[in-house]
Amino acid sequence: MSAKTAEGVAAQARRLAAGVDGLDAADVGFSLATTRAALEHRAFVLGADADELRTRLTEQLTPTAVRDGLTGFVFSGQGGQRLAMGAELAASFPVFATVLDEVCAHFEGLRGVIREDAEALGQTGWAQPA
Repeated sequence: MSAKTAEGVAAQARRLAAGVDGLDAADVGFSLATTRAALEHRAFVLGADADELRTRLTEQLTPTAVRDGLTGFVFSGQGGQRLAMGAELAASFPVFATVLDEVCAHFEGLRGVIREDAEALGQTGWAQPA
């Protein structure tokens, strides 16, 4: 969920909690992620079903619980690799480029595999460090 203010996120959570009955939790998450604007203040909860979503929306997303935070990037692990992955992040964020260089230094040939060898990138020995 997102809103222009932290209070707006909490209000959005209350409205959502009132409307999740009978809905599939995955469908709710997909709809929120793909059909709503990504405004400045954002929050999320996890729930396996409507009851769990409702509980977490009402208990965890109170106005005092919504606060400023940092953005985190989650890399899914094996299965999410693709050629040139990380290139755009490295070009945009020097700290990412530095860490990528450090990782590649531990695996001779890794940078070449990431850039141009899709077949090798699909193999566990390359996919895991990539």
